Amino acid sequence: MDTSARHRFWEINVSGHSRPVLAADVLSVIGDKIESHGSPILRAKIAKSLAENPNKPYLECCECGNSLFYRNGGIHSTAHFYHSSNHVKDLERLQRCQFYTATNSKLLSEIYNGEGAWHFKTKHKLAKLLEESPYIKNNSVLVEKYIFDDSHEINVRRKPDIQFEDDLGQLWALELTRWWMNPLTIEMRQVFYKNKGINLLWLFSPDCKLQNKSTWDQIMFGSNIEIERGCNNVDAQCNAFSITDETLLVSEKTKLLSFVVEYPIYYFSENEKLIKTNFGSEPTDLKQLVTDPTKRLPYAVNTTKSLITAKEHARKYNRSTFAGLLRSLRFEYSKMVFSVNKMFWFEHFNADMLRHFDALVPTGFELGSRAMIIRSKLYEQYSKSLELSKRNSKAEMLNNLRRYFHLSKNIRASALFELQEFLKLGIPQPLIGNYRFADSAKWMYKKIEVRVEEQIERNRTANRIRYRKNKLRTYKDLAQSRPEDLSLVYKYTHQLIRDIGPDSKRLTCLVKAYLAKLTVQQEKYQAMNTAQFEREKAIYDNKIARIQRELTQLKAELNDKKIIELPVSNSAIETRFNRLIKDCMKMNLDHEVNDLKSMRKQYKHSVYEQMMFNRYPKIFSVYSKGFCLDVDYDDEIHRLIQASDDQSIKDKSELFIQKGERRLLELYEFNVSCELHWVQNMDQLPSNEVLIEMKKNSASRARRLIKALQPLINSGHTKCIDLELAQWLLSKYKFIRKNPNAVRY
Repeated sequence: MDTSARHRFWEINVSGHSRPVLAADVLSVIGDKIESHGSPILRAKIAKSLAENPNKPYLECCECGNSLFYRNGGIHSTAHFYHSSNHVKDLERLQRCQFYTATNSKLLSEIYNGEGAWHFKTKHKLAKLLEESPYIKNNSVLVEKYIFDDSHEINVRRKPDIQFEDDLGQLWALELTRWWMNPLTIEMRQVFYKNKGINLLWLFSPDCKLQNKSTWDQIMFGSNIEIERGCNNVDAQCNAFSITDETLLVSEKTKLLSFVVEYPIYYFSENEKLIKTNFGSEPTDLKQLVTDPTKRLPYAVNTTKSLITAKEHARKYNRSTFAGLLRSLRFEYSKMVFSVNKMFWFEHFNADMLRHFDALVPTGFELGSRAMIIRSKLYEQYSKSLELSKRNSKAEMLNNLRRYFHLSKNIRASALFELQEFLKLGIPQPLIGNYRFADSAKWMYKKIEVRVEEQIERNRTANRIRYRKNKLRTYKDLAQSRPEDLSLVYKYTHQLIRDIGPDSKRLTCLVKAYLAKLTVQQEKYQAMNTAQFEREKAIYDNKIARIQRELTQLKAELNDKKIIELPVSNSAIETRFNRLIKDCMKMNLDHEVNDLKSMRKQYKHSVYEQMMFNRYPKIFSVYSKGFCLDVDYDDEIHRLIQASDDQSIKDKSELFIQKGERRLLELYEFNVSCELHWVQNMDQLPSNEVLIEMKKNSASRARRLIKALQPLINSGHTKCIDLELAQWLLSKYKFIRKNPNAVRY
């Protein structure tokens, strides 16, 4: 807790003052009311008192009784009071003091944050207000001072929060409370002040009624109502007083202690038939209180009148109710007397009427002899009819039990549900008490339980058998529709025998007979599958052998070059290749498939080379030997370009040949481009050497190369040819032709 909060409820005894002063208010009650004089004057008085008499300090802590000192505030601290270890009267009390700086102040913080803060502030405000009030005798206001008992044998003392004497000579003790108090403590304080003739005034905090209703009710009702004398005497006045901020302001203005009185307002509720309580409140002050300290607590509002009025209302209401019940009893009595069937009267008679009537009799009403006779006759007839009704009810219950017992001998489906519902209700209690047929009823009920359990178990067994029969029927249908699953059906059917167990021997025999039949059927199916497998294996082996023969024959024909047919899609050789590949893929002969694909590729390549060599032998030599300057390719290149660009070919064989010619043309174009780049690389030599080289060859290389480039450029086949290089070559050639003597040897 910080210093300023501690000083707001730290009480200090100041020399020359009749009551303690809060540490936060010390500077305001001493000095000459000049702000700058307060601290010097206070320190001077403390030093002077210690110098004159160290045992009578100017400031003294109310908690431990030790002297206090004052320290001015600085940059990092505030002005505050403190204990000094050099001036100590009682070291043990100092160490226990909650305001000593070396002491753990956790308890102090809890007190301040709980009841302490309100209690300390209000106590000192009231004390200051009473000292200034003209209705209070001078110097009679004391705070936290003991009052001793007059008896010399018992040492009893009380320390009220505030005590004073008013101008009429009455003694007062104020007790401030907010939280719970022990009822014994409350009673002992009230007895003490009553014996001393002091008016005890309990003052609650504004929220005490919500926070601590038990103490609030104890002081309002328990302290004001005496059980021996009842609530009808004038001394039984129930009042509770509370202090609020508004009443403190009123007290400061009027110079008279003011507070709020809360009091009960009693009324009788006819619906609940109880005396209920509402609460009212109004402001009042010390002068308006009615006092008699030796008999009761002070009160401001008389509450006895409303209680007496409520009780009178309740008495009239009960008397009216009693009269109505008496008339109803007389009417019921006449009905009973003239009734032929007493049980019919009993079934329609309301017994609560008698109980309500008896409940009202002890409230002070006197019954006449006629009313007593009617009451006793009704009770007598009601008791007889009640006993007869119980016997009839037991007989009906026993007959009902016998009916269910006979019904359980041969239980049908509809009767089983009815018996189960009967067993849920259990055996009727009247039949198992003090009843002569109790043993017979228990035996029949137990027998019904056993029979119902047996029937339920039989139903469960029948359901299991029915379920197993349906499974057997399903297995039979599965064996007929899917003979390949006979082994699985046999396995499940064999498990069915274990599932049936002892439930049905007949069904077990049927399952075993079907298993024998299923075994024969399974053997036939296995024999049929074996024969089918042998046939399929023979067919498979024949297919493999045929494929191997055809493959060997095809390899031999290709090696001997007996096949010269073009490999187009509709040719016989292509058809043979496709058929063999398809057959090998069906038979999962992956190695043979790869061989066939490789053979077809090699055959197409060989046919292509043979046809190109036959048609264009010079150009084909470029493919195998490279571009030669001594060969004249002019005639063949024109024919090759014309054949490659022909768009009117539709025949598949001619299209295959055209595809090969286009490929050959691309190879020729690539070789010419390579030769052109070789000539261009010669340009990196000195210019005279280039001219000498071209002169030595009589310009044949350039002429041949230009002649080879012209048909390609004219036909647009220049995909691999650099046209700028071709133009450069043509310009060099023209220069040599025009200047034959430009080269010096």
